[in-house]
Amino acid sequence: MPRARRQLPVLELGLGLGLLALFLIQESAGWHWPWLGRLQDGDVYMQISGFVLLALVGHQWYFSVLRAQGQPQRAARLAGAHQLLGASAPAVFYLHAERIGHAYLAALSIVFFAVLITGLMNLGTAPGRGAPARAARITLHVGLSTALLFLLGYHVFVSYAYE
Repeated sequence: MPRARRQLPVLELGLGLGLLALFLIQESAGWHWPWLGRLQDGDVYMQISGFVLLALVGHQWYFSVLRAQGQPQRAARLAGAHQLLGASAPAVFYLHAERIGHAYLAALSIVFFAVLITGLMNLGTAPGRGAPARAARITLHVGLSTALLFLLGYHVFVSYAYE
């Protein structure tokens, strides 16, 4: 029996693009929520929201680890959650930081959103659907995700070293 074609995850694509667009619009317009800014000024809030963001990244990496360990069935069960959480990432990022930041924080933010964009491209929307194009997109997505881990590690180090 032929394998059923996977439907395009329209919800995840719309959610990811919509949240990214909202973040970029508010960033470029300089809008902010005063109540969220006050929360983000607090150390406890920033630590909790940072750990939530780190947990999201960790969950996303768990999916990749399962695939790398040759456990495609277990990874397949997590694929929907991987896509939905990835698409929701801009909202979690926004709750942690309203702004992209400067210096290494700008690099961290740009890589974070590049991971999102390459992930959305892997949902079947990018041109070049052949195997080589898909492999290149996934390689870029995983490569950026790896860079994100190093930047996150540096961010955590700096955050605690200069407290």
